[in-house]
Amino acid sequence: MIKKPNEKILEDLFKAIPNPARLAILEELRKGEHCVCHFEAILDTRQSYVSQHLAVLRDIGLISDRRGLQKDYNPVFHGGQ
Repeated sequence: MIKKPNEKILEDLFKAIPNPARLAILEELRKGEHCVCHFEAILDTRQSYVSQHLAVLRDIGLISDRRGLQKDYNPVFHGGQ
């Protein structure tokens, strides 16, 4: 069965969201942009682990990144507070 583009987007989104690390990252991004080192601290884990999760969220369009002196991540969709 060939999937429609919208079905593929939803499938990728529903696969990405249930991960606890990704949910924690998204929750932090509701507060504003952060660098990878911030996520390392809140998740108490290695940079490579954080980067893998950030890549998944970026690939499905939930976050974007901005390169400066350090790489900062921004929410694409701003949650209500």
